This record gives sequence, structure tokens and C-alpha cells, in this order.
Amino acid sequence: MNKEDPGMEFTTRFVPFGTIAPNPLPEREIWLDVGNRCGSGVLDHHGGDTTAWSASEIVLNNYDSLLLPVVKNAHRIEFVVHQWPDMDAICSRWLAEKIIRLRFCEREAKALKSLVQIISENDQGYLKVGTLEDNWLIVCQTSLDTDFRVVDDKSRLEAGIELLDQTLDLLLKSIPLQEIAHNLMSPEVYTRLLTAQRDYQEDLQRSVQFQIRLPVQQLKRYQRDIHQNPQSSPSQEDFRWTLTDALHLSDPTSSLFKELARGDKKNSQLGNGFGLLIVSRHEEETFKHTKRTRHTISTDPLSGLYLAGLGTELEQLEEMKENSLKLPLAEGRERVEPGTGRHGYDVPSPWYDGRGHEHTIVDSPAVTIENKQICGSLLDDEEIFEAIWEYGNPSRFIRFQNAVLTLILPALSKGEMDSSWSKGRLIHEYYPDLSEEVLNTFSNPNSKVQLSIRELIVFPDDLPSEITHAEVQYWQLAPGTELFVCTYYFDESLNYFNTIADQVHYYRWSKLSPNLHPRLMLAPLSEGYHLLNCTIHPQDLSLSTSSFAFLQAIHQAVNGEDGKFEHLATKEEIASLHKIVAHDSQSAILLNQVGTLQVRKASSKLPENRTSYPRNNLTGITALSFLHKVSIDKLEANFASHRSESNSTKASKAVIADRWQMFFIKQYFHFSRISDSKVKQSYYENLEDVLELSDRMDKTRTKIEELSQQIRDTRADFYEKIAFWISLVFLPLGLTASFFSGTHMEKGYSREHLLFTNSFGMLDGWIQFMIVFLSISLISIILWFILRYVYRKQNIIELTTKSINLSQRRKDSSI
Repeated sequence: MNKEDPGMEFTTRFVPFGTIAPNPLPEREIWLDVGNRCGSGVLDHHGGDTTAWSASEIVLNNYDSLLLPVVKNAHRIEFVVHQWPDMDAICSRWLAEKIIRLRFCEREAKALKSLVQIISENDQGYLKVGTLEDNWLIVCQTSLDTDFRVVDDKSRLEAGIELLDQTLDLLLKSIPLQEIAHNLMSPEVYTRLLTAQRDYQEDLQRSVQFQIRLPVQQLKRYQRDIHQNPQSSPSQEDFRWTLTDALHLSDPTSSLFKELARGDKKNSQLGNGFGLLIVSRHEEETFKHTKRTRHTISTDPLSGLYLAGLGTELEQLEEMKENSLKLPLAEGRERVEPGTGRHGYDVPSPWYDGRGHEHTIVDSPAVTIENKQICGSLLDDEEIFEAIWEYGNPSRFIRFQNAVLTLILPALSKGEMDSSWSKGRLIHEYYPDLSEEVLNTFSNPNSKVQLSIRELIVFPDDLPSEITHAEVQYWQLAPGTELFVCTYYFDESLNYFNTIADQVHYYRWSKLSPNLHPRLMLAPLSEGYHLLNCTIHPQDLSLSTSSFAFLQAIHQAVNGEDGKFEHLATKEEIASLHKIVAHDSQSAILLNQVGTLQVRKASSKLPENRTSYPRNNLTGITALSFLHKVSIDKLEANFASHRSESNSTKASKAVIADRWQMFFIKQYFHFSRISDSKVKQSYYENLEDVLELSDRMDKTRTKIEELSQQIRDTRADFYEKIAFWISLVFLPLGLTASFFSGTHMEKGYSREHLLFTNSFGMLDGWIQFMIVFLSISLISIILWFILRYVYRKQNIIELTTKSINLSQRRKDSSI
């Protein structure tokens, strides 16, 4: 071991992340873990021109050629590392000084090699966590974050060097790293580790979780093209992509979220931990009227996944965002000659594309704004999501053979149909596979109900280029109960599931061409229903055990939504999907209140020329159920208008009409069997369920019955008032008049009989008449209130009994 030069002086300068070392380098200056290249005096692995995993590894393995020649005969050396140094920067600084001062013996070399290996693996993301308190590197990192003395870059560097000195001394005494971790761990560090685990659970509660496909590492094939050129995304045909769980954390509170998330087998869908992490740290300050966010995107290197090309795509989005805002560019983001920026980009400080980490990390650009150096992007969380989703959307990897889309809408004819429509035909001519119960109801010539279906010829010139042909049908059950059924057949240019999902969104919610529905007035598209039938490649998924990512893509197609990340379904929404899988697992039907998707596996490889398209045999069933829905809608609309009718006679007639319509719907749309196929029958039952037709029918019937009862009660109140006045006035008057019958009203009667009214000079007979009349009226009132009280008591008992019985029936029906 050489003696230390007592006159040698070491200083350290800190520069921002991503700073490029000048060329040529100032004398006696050594750049460690920063500088963007690997060469004499610059020992940085981020430039992509070395296979080393860390700056510490470069120092240990290349000090003879890259380090010692720079410091030869020097008495003052300045080290340059990045701000807030991590363990790699600290270790490379510690190791470089140790080599320059003393060199080291063979025994120390072995211990140093083991330390550098751990730090290199950690810098590449290969850290295996296990138990937190047993992990030496985690304990050291937590110590730096916990130590109250660490208040700036210099104190952090000194504290880290002290930990490395202690560790090396213990390693030389043959103490294993696990025991060293316990020796270095203070009570504050142990508390911090427990806090980090609790904070991680809280971070999960506000995180965004999803699944995505990422390419599998093929470095030997890809490494040759990445040195000083912008990366391109690997093609899905030439590279193998696999599904992984992704997790987004916004301003995480846990200091160990990365280590805990990658080993979180409990909360990840696939049970392998989160292979992709997206961490967004939002700057509180506003720079030139804009807020910047540092987005760090990384994969678990142990998973074998990487992100080549994603940095290029984010850089392009960043430049587009800067151009759209038309604000002064931050220092580091100014435009330079094409290809002359860092790594061949057009700016000095682009997005870091991960070339120094085997493409397992992508980070925001480093910029200087208002004399403050930060890592930050103008892209917000949603824009990052969309870029990542565009990169590895799982539906981009599901190939399909053909697709047929059917739209069903309530319609109303504007008069007689012209010659472009065919003559009306019965339902069995289009859908002969329906059950006899259905055909006898709607195709029997002797039936009182006739369902007429007309067809429209659509010429290819009237259709968009992606549609080969279309079939349009007009269903008419009765005036006001009509349907528009349009079926699109897509051509072979749409190869992947995400493209057909976008087409479904367009045709599901855009305005229909008038050429497709002449002489028909259609309801808004939002009131319709759609049915998508497609055949997929058999190797791309399993219908019996579909992944969560596939179900999210399915949900978007069923809902008629585009493939954007913001439209991804939640677990609750996916759970609400009704799923029917054939017994051979070769086909499946998924449906909800908006639409239906029928997926079939192709029986063989995809043919080069696709000329045959399967007719969607669920169209007839779907249209019948929707016709049922339209009939109930019409009944509910009629009821709403009848409810406000003030004339009881007209209201009674309206209720009778509603009852007949309700009876009609119940008789003609409740089929015990609609098809002999178990799958189609199950689909019909599920569709009736998701459209809530039975429940709506019961609620409408209850409303009609309640309105009918209100009309009866109104009439009863009217008759009661008439009976009251008759019993109070006319009945006593008649009884009194018949009692006196004129005899008691004569003058002779008063002379022959002594009456107490004579002394008052009152007219003969009238006072007696009034006394009798009022007496009878009083008796009538008393009897009226007695009878009313008894009736009311009985009525309350009856109403209570009816209420209990109704509640019991509802309970039984729900069960």
C-alpha cells in the first residue's frame, strides 16, 4: 500500500442532474456519476457508452486508465458529483479518494467489490428487498434521510462516506452485511422503516393501478443502435411483449415506495409485484406561469422488461407542449441543430431515455429556471398516462380477423316507405333460428300482432372506406313501436383490437348518414344499443380466464368508448359486466346496458385475404329485447302524460288504455324460451336483466295501479260528499215534510192544541217543523260520524294488511 501524500487536497463541487461535462475537461477535475459520458476524467454510466451498471463500478474497474492519469503529480483535485448525491455518487466519490490516496490491498479489494456490486445492482433497480431491517443498503439510505445533520449536499456526502467507512471496517472483520445493517441501524432508522411501510399502504389508497404490455429485454440485438441516436420503440412484431402490473404514485409519502411496490405480491393483479412504476413529484412553485412535474418511469429490472423508445415519445410530446404554450424556453430546452443535442435529440437536456440503465428508467429533463435547477416536465399526469398507454396498450396486441357492428335505435317513419326499401317480411325470414314460441307470436298470419321487417339496399359509394357494406332494417310492430337496425361490415385494414374499438366509438356516437335511414326519424344515438361481433386470433388470449387488462379493453368496446387511458374501466365496472362463455371456451359474450360484444376465436391462422364475414346471429334477439324496451318506454311516456290529467273520466279511460298496453307487452314479450341454443338463451336472459325490463315493467305496473287507485279514491270522495249533504239536508227535510204533511201546519190545529209558541206570536206550525227538522239533522250527523269512525278504523287495518302483504311480495321477488 502506497503512502498518502500529505500535501494532496480534495474538494467537491455539486452540479445539477444531467449536466454534461465540458470537453476538454479542466485540469485536475474528476466528474463522478454525472457528465453524460465515460472517458478520461469523466466516470458516468448515464451516457450509454459503457456497459457498467454504476459509476462506482467504473471507478473500481477502470481507475488505472480513467482516474489515475488525470491526478498524476496533482496536489489539488476537485471532484464533481450531482446534487443530493445517492449511494452510487457517494460510493464513487469515496472510492476515488481512497484509490488516489492509498490504493488498497487485495483483502480490501474483495470487500470493496462486494459493496460496489450491491450499489450497482441498486442503481439499476435490481435491489432485492426482503426484510427492510436486514437490507444494508436500505438502512444506509434511510440513515441519510433520517440523520438531522444532513441538511445540504456536502453534509449528505460526508455522512454517506462515514457509513461506508464503518461498513468496510466491519466487512474486514468478516461480519456479514445483514449483521452490519443491524449495527448501523439506530432507533430512529428503525422507526423510519416502519413509518415507510405504513406510508406505502396510504400511498396505495390514492394510487392508479392498471396493466400494460412491455417489451422483453433483447439487449444484444438492440444495443448497437442506441449509442448517440434517439431511441425508437420496438415493434410488436419483432419483439416479444408481456403483461405486467403498473402503479402510479403522485407525490408519494413513503421513503421506500419503490422497493415496497416492486415486491408487493399482495396488491398486484398478477401477483408478481408492480413491474412498472410511474412516480410524479409536483413542484409547488410556478415557473414563468407554468408548473413542472418530475415524472420518473421505471421497470423492475428483475422482471426483464424495458422501456426503449418511450423517452423519445415523451420528448416529442414535451416539445409539442412547449410549442403550444408559446412561452420562453427554459435553459436546457432551447432548440439546437437537429441531432446535435444530447443523445442526438434537438435540445441540450431532453428526457432521459434510460440508455445508461439498460432502458429500465425514463426521467424528466433537467432545466434551469429563474436560476433554480430542477428536473421537471410541462406534461401533466394525464398526458403521461396517455403516452405510456399508447406505448403498451394491451389491446394493441389482440389481433382480430373480422368485425361486424350493429346499431339499434328507436325510430319513427315519416310516411310511406319509398321504393328503396323492400316489402315488409316476417321475422322468420331473417332469423329462422328463433324458437317456435317467438315465431308463432310474430310470424303467425292469424296472430293479432304482426311484426314487419323492411330492408334497405346500401350502395358501397355511400359508405366510408373502412366499411365494405351495410345492412339496414326497419322493424315495425305498431305505430310508434319501431326500430332502426343498421349493421356495418368492416374491411381487413383494421388488424388489432384497439383500432376496432376506436371505430365502434366513432360509429356508436357520431351522426349517422341520412343515406342509411331515408324517411325515418331516429332517436338520439345515446338512446340506442350496439352489438359488436369479432373473431380474434386464438393465441392472443383465453376467453375462459381473461386477464384484467383484456377485460378493460372489452369494457371499452362494450361501452363504445375510444381506447384512451382515461376511459379505462374500474374493477367495479368490470364486475358489472355480464359474461357468457361457451362450454368449449371458443366464444364469449359480454354485455351491459350500453352494448354487447361477441368474441370468437379463429379456428385457424388468419388468412391473407379475408372475404367472408359472419352474420351476427344475436341481432334478432337483441332487436327483440330492445323492441321490448321501446314498448315499455312508450308506456312510461303515456303514463307520464296521463298522470297530470285532471278530468277523472278522461283519466279513467287513459288508465284503461295503459292497462291494455301493459297486458299487451306482458303477453307478447315475455318468452320462456327464445332459442334452442343455451348460449343464445342465456344471452337473452342476461340482456333482459341488464336492460332491467322486468323490474321496469313491475314498477310501471305499480304506478298504473296506484294511479287507478287514486282515481277510485277521488270518485269515492266525490260520492261521499254527495251522500253527506243528502243525509244532512235533504233526508231530514224530506222526513220532516212527510211527518207534518200539511195537517200540523193549519191554524185550527194550534187553537185546539196548547202550544208554548202561541204566547210569542209566532206563526202556527213552523216552529214545530223546524224543531223536528233540526232534531233529525242532528241525529243524522251523529250517526254519520259514528259510521265514519268505524269505517276509518277498518280501512286502516285493511291498508296496513295490504302494505305488509306488498312488502312481503317485494321481498320474495328480490330473493
